[in-house]
Amino acid sequence: MQDHVSNTITLMELNLEGNGDMPGSSVKTEDYSFRLLDASPYPTLADTIAEEDYRFKIEYSLNLD
Repeated sequence: MQDHVSNTITLMELNLEGNGDMPGSSVKTEDYSFRLLDASPYPTLADTIAEEDYRFKIEYSLNLD
Protein backbone atom coordinates (compact mmCIF):
# COMPACT_ATOMS: atom_id res chain seq x y z
CA MET A 1 0.00 0.00 0.00
CA GLN A 2 1.31 3.49 -0.82
CA ASP A 3 0.71 6.39 1.55
CA HIS A 4 0.04 9.30 -0.79
CA VAL A 5 0.68 11.88 1.93
CA SER A 6 4.20 10.77 2.85
CA ASN A 7 4.84 8.87 -0.42
CA THR A 8 6.04 5.77 1.46
CA ILE A 9 5.22 2.18 0.58
CA THR A 10 4.21 -0.37 3.22
CA LEU A 11 4.58 -4.06 2.36
CA MET A 12 2.16 -6.39 4.08
CA GLU A 13 1.52 -10.12 3.96
CA LEU A 14 -2.10 -11.24 3.66
CA ASN A 15 -2.95 -14.90 4.26
CA LEU A 16 -5.86 -17.28 3.87
CA GLU A 17 -6.76 -19.66 6.71
CA GLY A 18 -7.47 -23.39 6.71
CA ASN A 19 -6.54 -24.96 3.38
CA GLY A 20 -6.86 -21.58 1.69
CA ASP A 21 -10.65 -21.70 1.86
CA MET A 22 -11.28 -19.15 4.65
CA PRO A 23 -10.45 -15.43 4.84
CA GLY A 24 -7.37 -14.58 6.86
CA SER A 25 -6.93 -12.19 9.75
CA SER A 26 -6.98 -8.45 9.16
CA VAL A 27 -3.72 -6.58 8.71
CA LYS A 28 -3.94 -3.02 10.01
CA THR A 29 -2.07 0.12 9.11
CA GLU A 30 -2.58 3.48 10.80
CA ASP A 31 -5.57 4.33 8.59
CA TYR A 32 -6.82 1.10 7.00
CA SER A 33 -7.50 -2.59 7.65
CA PHE A 34 -6.98 -5.19 4.91
CA ARG A 35 -8.06 -8.84 4.72
CA LEU A 36 -7.51 -11.40 1.96
CA LEU A 37 -10.82 -13.09 1.14
CA ASP A 38 -9.82 -15.24 -1.84
CA ALA A 39 -6.88 -16.02 -4.11
CA SER A 40 -7.18 -18.09 -7.27
CA PRO A 41 -6.14 -20.25 -8.94
CA TYR A 42 -4.72 -22.31 -6.10
CA PRO A 43 -1.07 -23.08 -6.97
CA THR A 44 0.04 -26.67 -7.50
CA LEU A 45 3.43 -28.22 -8.14
CA ALA A 46 2.17 -29.79 -11.38
CA ASP A 47 1.08 -26.55 -13.09
CA THR A 48 2.82 -23.33 -14.01
CA ILE A 49 0.50 -20.36 -13.56
CA ALA A 50 1.17 -17.08 -15.34
CA GLU A 51 1.27 -14.01 -13.09
CA GLU A 52 -1.58 -12.35 -14.97
CA ASP A 53 -3.86 -15.35 -14.29
CA TYR A 54 -3.89 -14.82 -10.51
CA ARG A 55 -6.91 -13.06 -8.98
CA PHE A 56 -7.19 -11.71 -5.44
CA LYS A 57 -10.25 -10.55 -3.54
CA ILE A 58 -9.29 -8.10 -0.78
CA GLU A 59 -11.52 -6.42 1.75
CA TYR A 60 -10.39 -3.05 3.05
CA SER A 61 -11.90 -0.54 5.43
CA LEU A 62 -11.05 2.82 6.95
CA ASN A 63 -10.10 2.70 10.65
CA LEU A 64 -12.39 5.20 12.33
CA ASP A 65 -11.19 4.69 15.94
